[in-house]
Amino acid sequence: MIEIQIPNLDMLADGELLCSSCGKTIAWDKVLQASPCPACGNMLYYPMTIRNYILYKPLGGGGVGHVFKSYRMVTRQKYAVKILQRSKKDDSHYIRNFLREAHAGITVGDHKNLIKIAEYGYDRGEFYVVMPFIEGERLDIYIQRKKYISEQRAVNIILQIIEAEIHISQRGFLYRDLKPENIILERNGNIRMFDYGLCIRKNDALAQEFTPDDFEGSPLYIPPERIVGASEGEYSEIYSLGMILFHMLKGRPYFSETEINDIITRHVSSFRILSVKGYLKNCSKGLVSIIDRMIARKPDMRYPDFQPLKKDLEAISKELHDRPSVFLKGSKSVS
Repeated sequence: MIEIQIPNLDMLADGELLCSSCGKTIAWDKVLQASPCPACGNMLYYPMTIRNYILYKPLGGGGVGHVFKSYRMVTRQKYAVKILQRSKKDDSHYIRNFLREAHAGITVGDHKNLIKIAEYGYDRGEFYVVMPFIEGERLDIYIQRKKYISEQRAVNIILQIIEAEIHISQRGFLYRDLKPENIILERNGNIRMFDYGLCIRKNDALAQEFTPDDFEGSPLYIPPERIVGASEGEYSEIYSLGMILFHMLKGRPYFSETEINDIITRHVSSFRILSVKGYLKNCSKGLVSIIDRMIARKPDMRYPDFQPLKKDLEAISKELHDRPSVFLKGSKSVS
């Protein structure tokens, strides 16, 4: 594993890279790749400049783009810069979707539970999107580290996601990519959603016509109606939210098959269990009932929109807050 150091920005401006191991100055003749120092063999990661940003550390990515931790050269502020995959930068379909994501993020605008897109464009042969870099931990990593999350904490996270979802909906969009990997937990307890790759206008979501082989989204959290090519609305987001809430409380996803096709089939199966109470035996009956309604297979059995769900979760949150805590000897609270 390469230990990537913050590069010396002044040296980079002169086209040079400093080896943190031997101190040798190296010509900066590569971009976004690891290569050994010619003097000592220490592995170095060669950054790249786009517009006014130095991209120097990979943060992750998906099927369309890669995200890099970056510095703005003048202000030295930290940003996250996403670039279109180099293998796809001549593909009009992927370019259109990449720019659609950027435009949606700009249009949705600022909210305390969203990561705002600062700018986007094309420079030096690369399509890019710039976002503020947020210090925190991805929800999927947080769940993996904690094993499971308390009811109060999980409900608080979902209520913050709902606030972001309401904001997106009021701007005329449907987010459509709810999954723990797209949620950051800040150190102060605030959550932020990011990645507008599947975000489309609500009217388009209602009118969409996809074939079962043409759907987009994470197989673990995708709403059944997208799988069969039906219209989507806030009730579809609520299904994905319910799957995330279950994941937090149980410590694993609702479906656990390793084969994607098996997971997809189970979302639309009429033989699904009617209640999660058998899996969430330590959770309050009220919260179990809410989850059952959120992840109902048929849309008309779910909450129709965010407001009634928010009201019910706020009531559960108050109930959990007012409930006296009972700790057994040697036990630990989990948050």
